[in-house]
Amino acid sequence: MAAAFAADAFEALLLAGFSAKKLLRGSGNGEPLGDPESILTAIRPRSAPSFDCELVSAPDEVDASIIIPAYNAEAYLEECLDSAIAQVTNYRYEIVVVDDGSCDGTRRILCDYRDRHDLTVVRTANGGVAAARNTAIAVARGKYLLFLDSDDRLPADSVDLLISAAEREGADIVQGGHDVFDTSGRVIEQVRRAACTQSTLDENSTQISGYPWGKAVRRTMFRQVRFPDGMDFEDTIFALVILPLCGRYVSLRESVYNYRDNPSGVTQKVVGTPSALDAYWIVPVLLEQRGRLNLPVDENLLNRVQKQFGHLLWARVAGHDDRVRRAAFAAACGVVHNVRSQVVPTSNKPESPKLDFIFRERRYDLWSYAGKYGLL
Repeated sequence: MAAAFAADAFEALLLAGFSAKKLLRGSGNGEPLGDPESILTAIRPRSAPSFDCELVSAPDEVDASIIIPAYNAEAYLEECLDSAIAQVTNYRYEIVVVDDGSCDGTRRILCDYRDRHDLTVVRTANGGVAAARNTAIAVARGKYLLFLDSDDRLPADSVDLLISAAEREGADIVQGGHDVFDTSGRVIEQVRRAACTQSTLDENSTQISGYPWGKAVRRTMFRQVRFPDGMDFEDTIFALVILPLCGRYVSLRESVYNYRDNPSGVTQKVVGTPSALDAYWIVPVLLEQRGRLNLPVDENLLNRVQKQFGHLLWARVAGHDDRVRRAAFAAACGVVHNVRSQVVPTSNKPESPKLDFIFRERRYDLWSYAGKYGLL
């Protein structure tokens, strides 16, 4: 009932525009902040990832590379590795694990598995998931890459399903369904998408996730692309850079990934910390990478940027005080405005009218209200 009331109130605010602002009782747009990025910088300076080094140079030697970044992963690593080793397929694949400076039992586990199985293990100083994935891609020799997080698992037929579809269709990306399981191993959600094949990926007509896992991705797509090292929320690169580069795309109904709903995972740990502000910084960083790749500034990009700055940004900065949240929103409005100013409209209706209104009118009150009640 409360959620329905909140949704109705939000719709009323949108319809009435500024005149309905009083309904939010003290949650207006506040006093001027000055330069919002300066406020964010004082807490979390923007990183400067390197995008110049080419990751992919060696020829394909196997059909697939399973890439596993591991940092203090002893709790679930053996389960993860076992699932990668147990793939039932005639395709040739390798397993590349990057020990990202672990200080628990991860190293011991990897030494044991490397002695008993054909694993490539690379040890690095702790640099984060993005740097670990970049390191793995640089040594990988598979035609396609499968990204596997160290607390998740692959069903036994994942490689076979993904690579057979990729080879059959000559796809750049193949995505399958996935199952979400809790810490007891019980499946709590099954995510399935309609099967389809597209000669060029159309994000508006298919459901594709913005995560690297649950997919086979042609390795050469990373020839000029790198995960933004030194930053959290590195997966955003898929929504803003990788997917726009995708040509032929295949979606499978079958589940190809088991995702652990981990309450102590990385995303939960950053809430309220300085690195949570990377939820904002990651977007301008990736927009610069798009510029280097000459990707278009169009309505699709505007929609994607607004989505990134919608619920995702709100949830990630919710643990900070009001001044920081306002600064993050104001900075996001500036980025959205800059993108919108370069777009030649081709349709009269934005993909998300609510978000478009919020950012166009710089309505922090609506953004925070809708974020609180899950309406973004």
